[in-house]
Formats: sequence, structure tokens, C-alpha cells
Amino acid sequence: MKDDEWKKTLAFGNSYEEELKMLIPHETCIQSIKGEYDLILDGVKYEVKADRFMFKTNNVLIEYESNGKASGISITEAEYYSIFEIDNDKYELYLVPVLEIKQLIKEKMYKRKISCGYNKLSQCYLFDKIHFDKFSQEIKE
Repeated sequence: MKDDEWKKTLAFGNSYEEELKMLIPHETCIQSIKGEYDLILDGVKYEVKADRFMFKTNNVLIEYESNGKASGISITEAEYYSIFEIDNDKYELYLVPVLEIKQLIKEKMYKRKISCGYNKLSQCYLFDKIHFDKFSQEIKE
């Protein structure tokens, strides 16, 4: 992936931070500048992920390491992972408590660990989406 592609991918992900802000009523919003979470909406910390392959594969990727350093679920201070499952021009939103994800990891409920992300420099847990279905949110148009 070239730098231009990386910038497009980053902009795509950032657009879903904006989407989350529109979906969750809030009075205060703080954007993270450090990386342990993406947003704080009314005191609740969110990590925001947008996945274009989840609807095809029925898998959820949760990053835990990047470039040999702890990242993602390993370092997050977020209370929720907000995962947008993108299907062309529509999406489904999953608001998953971080403690639930950590419990799934502790119980080794993932299928396996895989290389993922930009140039496959990250490591992720690969989960069957069924573990996350109960966290799907009804989106009112």
C-alpha cells in the first residue's frame, strides 16, 4: 500500500468517527490525540473501527500488536469498540464493550491470530462475527 492509499484508508476510517458522533446523542466530544481511544462522547471513551470485509467473511478482526509493539485492544482505554460493518452504501454498527472482547480473548474464543493491516505489519485476533451479533445496534434513519 502506498502513502496515498494509506491516507485514503485513514480518511475512510476517520469518516466513521464523524458518523458515530452523529449517531450517539452527546453534549461534549473530545478527539484523542494519543491513540488509546478515538473519541470521548459525554465521558464515554470509544474506539472506532470500519470494516469493509466483515459482511463478506463474517469475521471480526481485533488488532493487538503493530510493528512489534502492543496496540489496539492491548492498550486501549476505550470502554467500547464501535465497529462499523460496511456493505457498499450501508452499514451495521456494533457497540461492543471492551471488557467483553477481553473476556473472549481470555477464553480463547478467537479462530486464530493473523497478520493484518497496512503491509501486514499488525497482528490481529480473528473472531467469528457471531460473538458480536448481540451488540448490533438498530440504526434509525
